[in-house]
Amino acid sequence: MSSDAADVMKVLVADLAALIDGAQGQADAWLEDVPIAELGGRTAAELIAQGQGLAVLQFLLRVARQQRNPLRCTSSCCSFEIARRP
Repeated sequence: MSSDAADVMKVLVADLAALIDGAQGQADAWLEDVPIAELGGRTAAELIAQGQGLAVLQFLLRVARQQRNPLRCTSSCCSFEIARRP
C-alpha cells in the first residue's frame, strides 16, 4: 500500500472508531496503541501499514453493528481484547 493510501486508510479507520466511541482523541490513541485480538493482536496502525486496512474497517463495522465499543469495553463477554501495550 502506498504511503498516501495508508494515510487515507488511517483517517477512515480513525473516523469510524471515533463514531463508535464518540471521542476522536481516544480513537487516535486506539489506532496506534491497542492490539486487536481478533486480527492477530496487532494494532490498527500496524495492520494498515501491512496493507490490511480493509480488515480493520470490517472489524469496526462488526463492532458498530453489535453495538460494542472496543475502545472502552472491558467485559469478558466481548470477543476482542483491548489491553494497552506496555
